[in-house]
Amino acid sequence: MKNRIGICFILLSLISCSLKESKIAPISLESIPFDVDNVEKQANASFLIDTLNYEIVPLETMQDCLIGEVTNIRLRNDKIIVYDEKSKGIFVFNRDGTYYSRVLAIGQGPGEYPPIINDVVVTQSHICIFPPVAEKIFLYDFNGKFCNTIDLQGGWGNTFFTFDEKNYYLVNMWSESGKGLYHFFRLIPEQGKIEPFHPFDESAIKERRGWGLDNYYSVYNNRALVLLSTIDTIYEINNRNEFRPLYFVDIIKNRIPHKLAEGNAYTALEKSIANQYITGVVKVMESAKYIFLTMSNRNVLLYNKDKKEVEITGDQFIIPSWGNWRFRLDVQTSIEDGKLLSIIPAHDCMLIKESIESVKFEDKKFEPVYKNVLNQIENEDYNPIVFIMNLKDF
Repeated sequence: MKNRIGICFILLSLISCSLKESKIAPISLESIPFDVDNVEKQANASFLIDTLNYEIVPLETMQDCLIGEVTNIRLRNDKIIVYDEKSKGIFVFNRDGTYYSRVLAIGQGPGEYPPIINDVVVTQSHICIFPPVAEKIFLYDFNGKFCNTIDLQGGWGNTFFTFDEKNYYLVNMWSESGKGLYHFFRLIPEQGKIEPFHPFDESAIKERRGWGLDNYYSVYNNRALVLLSTIDTIYEINNRNEFRPLYFVDIIKNRIPHKLAEGNAYTALEKSIANQYITGVVKVMESAKYIFLTMSNRNVLLYNKDKKEVEITGDQFIIPSWGNWRFRLDVQTSIEDGKLLSIIPAHDCMLIKESIESVKFEDKKFEPVYKNVLNQIENEDYNPIVFIMNLKDF
């Protein structure tokens, strides 16, 4: 399915080439249309997933690594890393699902972090815990050992990202900071420097504008695509410290009125629920070929970067040859190095087991592997299953 696409040509005053200097530059934003009338309830994902290459990994269940609620999953250095919102712990598993280590150190002592956590970020070398109330980022290695902290230097953010573990970019929705009203801060810990950029007006603070998102950015190929709530623009920050608006998400139908979105967040969300408004993009992921955008109504569109068009917009995604196996591109999903990671909680596994014998599988190799892993889940208290699927990303 192909949706209409246009290119919006806009002149904007912005920080264009370097975060250190401002200049006026002509910017052409690629328009990505979203139309609720073009959503497929069950979209066939066979074009996206390599059904011959996959891993179905049951995460080991033991007292030291019981997972309550998965809110973040990553694959780094052959380790599956899961953030559990309930326990405020991060659990590390080997690629085969066996337990490896954990970070669970809530407290006020050395190497401990506060229980209020905005985000957990996994770099190539560290598990980073971000509790802004401490005004620090806490770094641990994959063995669960505390390494050091990074001071926010008066900056503030909902989350952060890094390309090289030398420059750290704080992403701030609409909150005050000790450095002023800015959406972004570049931290350079080795130099003890902080560089704020992309300011916003204090009226946003007075109105209590903005709300939380499922995620705020996606890092791929030395660039980050960044979201700001209530704004339909997707921004790019790259490893050369360049910043620019890049995409415009054109919500064709049922978009929340701009005046309402830019006002009080509680009022805006209340009226959005009552009127079924689309409040914008709540999650962004990127691969070599696609940008994946999850909208506030949980529909997901796949934007082909080369063709500059939306290839499909779906509610749920299915793989027919796997017995119409269904998955959502939601908060429990991530894309890592050309692989799609998806979680199946134990509760869902138990429900699937009840009807699995009536399911017809075209892929006879997949069927016994899937059933064998499901049978390892004995009750709802078990840890989840992780699907690791290769993307057809070429």
